Amino acid sequence: MDVFPLMIRRELGRFALTAEAKWIGKSLSVMIYGGDVPHVGAVSVAYPSKSEFRDASIVTMSTLSLPGHKDYVVSGPLAERLAKALNTPVVVTVGVHIDNASPQDLETVVAEIESMVDELASALK
Repeated sequence: MDVFPLMIRRELGRFALTAEAKWIGKSLSVMIYGGDVPHVGAVSVAYPSKSEFRDASIVTMSTLSLPGHKDYVVSGPLAERLAKALNTPVVVTVGVHIDNASPQDLETVVAEIESMVDELASALK
């Protein structure tokens, strides 16, 4: 596992998104930010474990969201997806704010973030 950060940046018209990933030992830290006001809006932690009730692998996830922020909508599912795909603990921090965002802007942002995370997962396997 490389210790240097991997960064993906996408320009989307009037705003940009950045995804950065860095191995910290055998754990992965991912930051996704952008828009008009990049920030920390939500942090999700996910890790693979064994089910207590059956012989199966599961992913446990917890999220902390700052008041008024909806970044948890993407941080949680992405942390789960990466933890499952890479079989390792993952922290995902998301902070994207777009002034006067339309529903189409939000759909575009979510789709682009998912695409960026797919690209990160492929590069990190």
